[in-house]
Parts: sequence; C-alpha cells; structure tokens
Amino acid sequence: KISGGGVLNVIPGYALVEGEARAYDSQDLEKKLAEIEKVTKKACQITHCTYKFVKNKSIADPPFLENNDKRIISIAKKATKAAGLKFSLKTFQATLQANLLAEKGYNVLGLCKGGRMAHSKNENISIKELEQTKKLIIKIIEKSVGRDTS
Repeated sequence: KISGGGVLNVIPGYALVEGEARAYDSQDLEKKLAEIEKVTKKACQITHCTYKFVKNKSIADPPFLENNDKRIISIAKKATKAAGLKFSLKTFQATLQANLLAEKGYNVLGLCKGGRMAHSKNENISIKELEQTKKLIIKIIEKSVGRDTS
C-alpha cells in the first residue's frame, strides 16, 4: 500500500509504503526484510530521499510449519478418499487460522479446496467446490471421532 501527500497538484513531502513479508522461519524473514531495506535505501539514495524503515512484528502471524503427524495426515487422507477427492501434501506461503492454532500447541493441518483469483475483487469459489469442502469436513469429523458412515 502506498499513500502520501494531501493535494492533487503538489509533489508530496512524504510517501508511506506498507507491505508484508512472509517466510517459513525467522532467519528467512530477517533476510527478506534486510533485502527490502537494502533496495529501499538504494532507491532513496538515487532519488535523494530519506527513509525510515519500521518492522512491525506485533501484527505478524506466526509461521505454520509442516505437520508430520502421521495420525492427522492419515485422517486427512482417509477423509479425502471417502469424500471422493484427491489428496496431496503441498507447501504454501499463506496465512490460515492454522497458524494461530499451531502457535498455541494444537495439532493442525491446513486444508484447501478450490477458489480462484485470491485477494482480488473477483475472488470466487464454485458451489461445487463449496459442496465438496462441506463433504470433506464431515468426513474429517467422522474419521477423527471414529464414526465413519461411509
């Protein structure tokens, strides 16, 4: 997000640039932030500007690292098969409720199904995908509590 100035026909005295960086661990995050600051510093030197680089970790989401718990993966695989869907483990840079739950010590696995054009005004998911997600959630509950109806 870039904002600054207050009048349309005047060069603003400042610009505020806000963004986020994502990483799988704190070392990688610090490396990315250092690179962002390096590029910012170089751009400011070229344009004779000054900058203040602020890291606001108070709004950061904790990382949700790969879950290798065989039981939870087994339940997800069985539920996916019972729902007539395809199971695959993938790594994404995304923020889920799982991030916050994992930080609190819960054993979680993030699941996704469908959707297009994320974070845009045209973000969407089909009714079929929603119905498949509903079926998957029901199968996960059944498999995890041992009440398999399939």
